[in-house]
Amino acid sequence: MDLQIPKHVGFILDGNRRFGKIVLNDKLAGHTHGSNKVKQVLSWCKDFNIRETTMWIFSTENFNRPKKEVDMLMALFVKKLKAIETDKEIHQDKIQINFYGRIDLFPEEVQNGINAVTAATKDYDNYRVNFAVGYGGQQEILDVAKRLAQKAADGEIVPSEISNKDFEAAMYLDLPDIDLIIRTGGAKRTSGFMPWKGAYAEWYFTEKFWPEFDKAELVRALADYSDRQRRFGK
Repeated sequence: MDLQIPKHVGFILDGNRRFGKIVLNDKLAGHTHGSNKVKQVLSWCKDFNIRETTMWIFSTENFNRPKKEVDMLMALFVKKLKAIETDKEIHQDKIQINFYGRIDLFPEEVQNGINAVTAATKDYDNYRVNFAVGYGGQQEILDVAKRLAQKAADGEIVPSEISNKDFEAAMYLDLPDIDLIIRTGGAKRTSGFMPWKGAYAEWYFTEKFWPEFDKAELVRALADYSDRQRRFGK
């Protein structure tokens, strides 16, 4: 199949809890299945030579979930971060791993794991994977506004001269624009995912819960993207 492959694909990993409740009869168990799906999907992206992926795995609002669930997720993060740091395939394929969001909101053990993975892969440039954690689109815009306001107060920038470049420099991470965003779980909304970098992204919504997302569905998403004519507002 001759496809026009996007350079940067974003994923909203929705439906873990519903999968756990419906399929496993254990809502929280869906998170473990969902975390295992991440590596598999990234390997499929590599098969299609998708050089950059951004996965939204934990939002700022997710901290408001029941304590039992949040604690379980934090423990799962720590476990997965340790596995990522020593993953032979990541080092062999020279995959740079980044984290995008309010890292300071996480427990120290999670932050230490994030810092260790980032440091271990920072020099790799074959592929790049960005995990949006403690992320919210409105929160990011607010944080950017605060940073720019502080720079203006310090006399480093002139408010009337603030450019797109200045705005992007104040974002959580320097990322290219997203070409395609795939949301699993059946919901057909953006939920504030990457409002700046995904401004002209093509969207693909699938009914499949994230843990049941398969390669055939990724192919359908890529084929759908390939058939579209991107106008970028023109």
